[in-house]
Amino acid sequence: MDDGIAENHNDGRIPIGKGLAVALSALLFWLAAGGSLAAWLAGFSGTEGPPLLSFALSEATVFVPFLCMALGLWLSLRYIAFVPLRRFFTDAPSFRFGRTLKATAVTLLCYGAYEAIGYLRTPEAYRISDQIFWGLRIFACFASLILIPIQAGCEEALFRCLPARVAYGRLPKTMSGRLGLSAVSSILFVLPHLGNPEVFASGTPWAVIAYYAIFGFMSMELSVSTGGFETVLGIHTANNLFVAVVCGYPQSPLPGFPLLIKTYAIEGWSSSVQLAATFMIVRLVMRKPSSE
Repeated sequence: MDDGIAENHNDGRIPIGKGLAVALSALLFWLAAGGSLAAWLAGFSGTEGPPLLSFALSEATVFVPFLCMALGLWLSLRYIAFVPLRRFFTDAPSFRFGRTLKATAVTLLCYGAYEAIGYLRTPEAYRISDQIFWGLRIFACFASLILIPIQAGCEEALFRCLPARVAYGRLPKTMSGRLGLSAVSSILFVLPHLGNPEVFASGTPWAVIAYYAIFGFMSMELSVSTGGFETVLGIHTANNLFVAVVCGYPQSPLPGFPLLIKTYAIEGWSSSVQLAATFMIVRLVMRKPSSE
């Protein structure tokens, strides 16, 4: 018993019919309800007003669909699949917040190191974003700290947790199960990101697609090997927070006022190599004994 919901399946497996219903519910809340609200909010974005209001509207336009999606996921998991959120996200007795926070911190440190090296090598590729009022920047930072984990959690739930729970219930231990789920996750994660602005703006769009494919594959593989999605949620959150708060790029789909702006996004294959290295570093850190 958890969150007032009795688990109907000892292995936590969601029947395929209920899994499809959960996915459909999430998509309807995300794309239909959330998309309609976002389109309505976008209609006000051109109106004259204070910078704080303009940013709040742009932030709402991006994240309202994910808030709707979160509601759809929660309702469908609770009243259709009868699976508590804790059981949905992890095989552990409780959600391991320590793993999420540690993975977030390690990922931010890795990304910071990569950009520091990049700046030392080609400082002309970066510019300091110093024309933003600090009050607005602080507001944007707090908004990102609240909304980005929700956005990342929704994507993890739909593109990784749900396929795993429908296919296996408890995360598989076999190599074939791990590779199969990771391949499916890679495809599912690439598809909704094909329309992102950086894909069209990049001189090497296949490198951008490969970046998303690697993220999807390694995220699922790491989740299966650690018995839950807490670590990957931390990596995903840190990835988006870094772009929104620390170092962004002009084509970023995430609103925010990062301290640095670089002239390219996911350009070439070096970003994919850095991403794979980050996953390996996080894996090594997580292998150390902990009290979680």
